[in-house]
Amino acid sequence: MATTNLVTAPSPSNYIVFQGALGVIGGTAGNAVYTTDGGQNWVLAPDAPSIPTSSAAFTSTAGRVIATGTGGDISISTDGGQNWNESTDVGGTTEDLLELSYSAGMLYAGSNTSQELLRSIDEGANWTEINLATLGGSGTQGGAYRTAIATSTSLALTGNVNLNTRFFEINPGGNSFAEVAPSDARATDPIFRMTLTDGGQTAVAVGGERAVYRSGNSGGAWSRVYRENAASDLLEIECLDEINVCVAAGMEGFAMISFDSGATWENLPSPSPDLGPVDFRGLALTYR
Repeated sequence: MATTNLVTAPSPSNYIVFQGALGVIGGTAGNAVYTTDGGQNWVLAPDAPSIPTSSAAFTSTAGRVIATGTGGDISISTDGGQNWNESTDVGGTTEDLLELSYSAGMLYAGSNTSQELLRSIDEGANWTEINLATLGGSGTQGGAYRTAIATSTSLALTGNVNLNTRFFEINPGGNSFAEVAPSDARATDPIFRMTLTDGGQTAVAVGGERAVYRSGNSGGAWSRVYRENAASDLLEIECLDEINVCVAAGMEGFAMISFDSGATWENLPSPSPDLGPVDFRGLALTYR
């Protein structure tokens, strides 16, 4: 019988990523632990990144994981997080790279300034800067962006001026973008994570004040399906295509579950009743 496992990483960890049975958890101190059995056992990496890392992503190559950090540095592991090599000032930037996402052969990295949105089409070996001026102007955000969160067809940019989010549809080849507006005119929530489900047909994004946005056409149009006027934010989301389940988690141990690919949601008991109201900055679902 198939089972579904939920794995969460409490703060000060910044991320948890999986590729099959391989998984990595990274923290602000530059430490990393890895698993080779789907999260049942974890081992401290003997050659962890020496820099604090903020986000990570596995690529399509078996065992290859990229982690971004401070000062424009990235770390690359080719053995599932056991050993790491570091590169400095990728793409010519010295800014902190706060968010990293991978889909359809492309890596996107966002920083905490208005000038740095980086993309790699060769799994992190080389990086180029995307000129944000080509994305349709600064809008209400003053042109400053803090994160870049991408799927194969959709890009979300969250600002560091007032933390509004702009959604863009990625045109074939990834060389141009078309802005799309959420149907909710009050869409001022910062977005912290985005994922695809339903075989890539549905995109779901989570963010500030426990907001959930959903797109039924892979990011071509968005609507807000859930939001609470709460100080705690949703920081992570994962979905399982096999059973149409999505789980979102975030600050103060708050977590929600959806059984219809993100259309409706219900609260979950805290994943950390013995730890108190910790913030979850990593989330992974495994199914076997």
